[in-house]
Amino acid sequence: MLHRHLFESACLIKWTAKLNIFLKIATMIYQKSIIKYCLVYIIILCSVHSFAQKASIELGKMVITQNEAFTISIALKNAKYEQLSSFPDLIGFTKYGRYTETYTDNSADGESVEIERIVQPYYAQQPGVYEIPSFAMNINDEVLQQPAFTITVNPPNQSGPPTQNLLIDPEDPFLSGEEAVEVEDAGRDVFLAVTANKEEVFVGEGFNFTLALYVANNTPKNLEFVRISQQLNDLLKRIKPASCWEEDFNIDRLYPVEVRIDEKVYDQYKLYQASYFPFNTDTINIPAVQLNMIDNNYPEEEENHYVNLISNPKTILVKPLPPHPMRDRVMVGDFYLDEKASTLKTQTGESFTYNFAIVGDGNIVNIPTPQIVENDTLDFYPPTTRQVVKRINNRVTGAKVFGHYVVAQSPGTVAMRHYFRFIYFSLSKQDYDTLYPKTIIEVKGAKLNKENSNLFGDFYGKLEKENNTLTSLHTPHYTKLYINIFMLVVLLATLVSIFVNRQKR
Repeated sequence: MLHRHLFESACLIKWTAKLNIFLKIATMIYQKSIIKYCLVYIIILCSVHSFAQKASIELGKMVITQNEAFTISIALKNAKYEQLSSFPDLIGFTKYGRYTETYTDNSADGESVEIERIVQPYYAQQPGVYEIPSFAMNINDEVLQQPAFTITVNPPNQSGPPTQNLLIDPEDPFLSGEEAVEVEDAGRDVFLAVTANKEEVFVGEGFNFTLALYVANNTPKNLEFVRISQQLNDLLKRIKPASCWEEDFNIDRLYPVEVRIDEKVYDQYKLYQASYFPFNTDTINIPAVQLNMIDNNYPEEEENHYVNLISNPKTILVKPLPPHPMRDRVMVGDFYLDEKASTLKTQTGESFTYNFAIVGDGNIVNIPTPQIVENDTLDFYPPTTRQVVKRINNRVTGAKVFGHYVVAQSPGTVAMRHYFRFIYFSLSKQDYDTLYPKTIIEVKGAKLNKENSNLFGDFYGKLEKENNTLTSLHTPHYTKLYINIFMLVVLLATLVSIFVNRQKR
């Protein structure tokens, strides 16, 4: 069978390469230079590893309008950030709540690249030209240097929202200095509270969950956190709901944000924040937890005076989606489509790319690959996937893009809506909705079949003549056996040769 022969050939090549490496190692042993080569190899590996995970500072547009945000981002490739210093304060700009983005690029052959970004937005207070001095930031014990630069801020743009592209992040209102917070246990000057933005959700619908400390503005700031990392780890083990997909907002430092509760102003210290998407209808019960702090209002006491703050329990009801043939497989949220084809006119036998993007508010990561309707008009190859997940302002938004390589097989007017669709449950409509592409491709030329496709010759013809019986994709046992015996013989011969040569000396 063709695919079996191809795979066995590939396996033979792989084992031949291993044999060559083995012979080189044996030669180095004989020449007493193995240590030198090992050291060089380790240094190269470490250099490649460090380069692959190197963090960097990314700056936003240098020319903006006053109602646009300038951003400073920390990007980390194929790694997670564990600690991060504060973003700089820019004179003439107001710093708003930072957010995180995760960019994932999966190729059709299974390779994956993930870039984690921590983004800090700044809004200019007045139009003008701003000279920003150099600064340094520390991430995961790595110091990043940013040279000085200039930002030009033009008057506010009144012409409308910016244009959109495939990886647009849905527009969010800025985070204001004060926000309304509903807390069941309000009234005290200092308290710990668990809050959720929804009391009831559908299966798959996201809700935002926060654990925070609240200190009234008129209260003396004499409380001190103690063993906060250890306490927080213990608390999160108790309060994180099971059977949910988690989108962690990655709070790595404690700072006050002014909020208003029942006309009273508090400083809110967020200890943890995440959005959760339930997998089933199990009720989510978040228990009360306790945070220990030191009260420095008693300086005369020799021992620390501890204050125990206990949060309120929280219950989130999860209800099933309305009846639908696909209700166990659909996403829940509000989405729209964005699409782009590399060309709208092509010839049979020629290829083009088609990107199908699902953008919106919901569980972006778990959006499944759309199923393509089988047809004889267009050949679609396995897609690459890219996604951006943005966590900001109690929401999870973003986009997931499926990039297809397409070959036209038949002439005619081809509407992509015949091949793609995205069914989901719309929270704004409280009903199921289906999104269809609008792209139309004009194909000219003679109809092709598998045998005369000028792109792959008679490869498809050979496939059609081959046996379709499933076979294991693992290396056949006899192939492994023969190669292992051969390598063992070579190893013994090499060792004997080394021993004989040393005896002669």
